Amino acid sequence: MAVEHKHFWSPSRRAFYIDQVHGNDGIPTDAVAITADQKRDLLEAQATGKVINVVNGEVVATDKPGLTKDELTFELRS
Repeated sequence: MAVEHKHFWSPSRRAFYIDQVHGNDGIPTDAVAITADQKRDLLEAQATGKVINVVNGEVVATDKPGLTKDELTFELRS
């Protein structure tokens, strides 16, 4: 029987963690528990340009925010 690992997403580190790899002391305090299926889906979404965020306590993939006016000006001048 396979051991089920606990998966987490840390918004402050913008990284995934696994309890058996990182241990309880190695997982940031802001990490939110997710399932292995959620992690897979989030990684797939991230590969298509989405960003991973925590919204109302849930880890979700969202559209990348647009450039600010200053960023757009910088890009146009480069």
